[in-house]
Amino acid sequence: MNQALYVQQSKDRCKLMGIDPTPIPQFTSKLSAEELRERRSTYAEILAVIRPFAEKFIDSMKGTPLVFLVNDDQGYVLDILGDETIQQALDQLNFHIGVQFQEPVNGTNAVNLALDHDIPIGLVGPDHYYHSMSQSACYCSPFHSMDDQKILGCVGIMTSTDFANPFILTLLTTVVDSIERELLLLKQNKKLYTINQFMMDTSRSGIILTDSQGQITDFNIFAEKLTGISFEQAYGLPVFNIEPIGPYFLDCINNRTKYEDIELTFTNTADEKHICLFDIMPVYDKHDNLTGTFCHFRDITEFKRAEEMMRNSEKLSVVGQLAAGVAHEIRNPLTTLRGFVQFFHSDIKAPYAELMISELDRINFIVSEFLLLAKPQSVLFRRSNLEKILSETCNLFQTQAIMHNTTIQFIQDDSPLWIECDENQLKQVFINILKNSLEAMPSGGNIQVIVERIESEKVSIVLIDEGQGMSPSTISRISEPFYTTKENGTGLGLMVSKKIIESHHGQLFIDSEVGKGTRIEIVLPMNSSFDLEDIESVI
Repeated sequence: MNQALYVQQSKDRCKLMGIDPTPIPQFTSKLSAEELRERRSTYAEILAVIRPFAEKFIDSMKGTPLVFLVNDDQGYVLDILGDETIQQALDQLNFHIGVQFQEPVNGTNAVNLALDHDIPIGLVGPDHYYHSMSQSACYCSPFHSMDDQKILGCVGIMTSTDFANPFILTLLTTVVDSIERELLLLKQNKKLYTINQFMMDTSRSGIILTDSQGQITDFNIFAEKLTGISFEQAYGLPVFNIEPIGPYFLDCINNRTKYEDIELTFTNTADEKHICLFDIMPVYDKHDNLTGTFCHFRDITEFKRAEEMMRNSEKLSVVGQLAAGVAHEIRNPLTTLRGFVQFFHSDIKAPYAELMISELDRINFIVSEFLLLAKPQSVLFRRSNLEKILSETCNLFQTQAIMHNTTIQFIQDDSPLWIECDENQLKQVFINILKNSLEAMPSGGNIQVIVERIESEKVSIVLIDEGQGMSPSTISRISEPFYTTKENGTGLGLMVSKKIIESHHGQLFIDSEVGKGTRIEIVLPMNSSFDLEDIESVI
């Protein structure tokens, strides 16, 4: 079906509707100001693509008075460009942005024919239904979404019949082809941008992009977390002020230097430290001109912690091997020495004898702690009254506490608390902690021991002192082998205690503040089935 037939059918419909072709057609349907804003907002990207092509088209047709129209898929005019004289004349006829072309109102017109039949249309003079359009030449071509061929709207040219030329419609269809390709490219770029942003925002690495002047152009979520700086704060700012990466960016931009696997420590606004491997490289265009920089930093904090734990584990293994080979060799002579000191007790001045026995006992205690690390210990898990164990331990320390001007307050649950445990091992844990609390309060104070059920199958033992307290760095290392803050400490007591608690399927929590004391909580299961190797040994 050709264009002439479409035009004739349209005129026939207008006659059947009884439209009078003699008056000037009026636009009865138009968008309100708010509706127009919304519609133009919906078409904002399309209008932004079309406008440069429209301006080039108008520029190429210099000497030809014309206006360039952009309509949506419903025939509403969204933009008008071109000859100002024609625009003013159209405005006097109430033809302006926001009006709608409708065949029952405007008769045969290029906009409705192009949209209804999805073809380029050119109407010259009497091709229009209204006589008032007999001196006008109108050309219109629909444009589509190239991936699904959906009509998005149409673009049109209006001029006088004096300048009518079929070549105008050919040029217009060429412009539409370019517009459609540009819209497709825009859509593809948006998809790529969405994918890129998804990859940026879900990456477990910090990513920063800058321009050639060092101004930040992208800053992903993980970079926000590691630096404590939000995207809104970072965007457009010079990257050189961000520590510790600023100097590397400066060198990269000034000297085109590339860095790989640089280990840096980031401290964010919450004073959290993250160890990262940092890479940065310059970015060039196809002419080898610097366009910016790309940096990528991977958080290896957990890896470093695991590495430290492995070193501690290796250290502990060495300790175990050393203890296994030496402990027994030391213990046998110790027994002999202690026996002879006791035998000759009457021949030695009492204070000296007591001092020698005390020091020998201390050596024996250290050797015993080595043996806990060196070999499996025979343990016996059985149903025990936890409050009884704690009460006996507290009573054991009462005399020593009085000597230190310290009060031990034992607060127990309303009902008996029974757990499966090795009584001797748990006593060793409580003794270690109470001993540390006493030593942390040389001027005396109060120690609270609170035991209570916290869940249906768990019990909490909390020991609170008013001692000197510990810094966060000390707490982070307190269970390491040989780490101690005491002059005569071995650095093994709390580590052994932690091992015992873990063998009981429990947890140890330490909360302390310098100058305010320490709170230690032990959480144990009340009734649990333990693995056979847990029952046989504590590693």
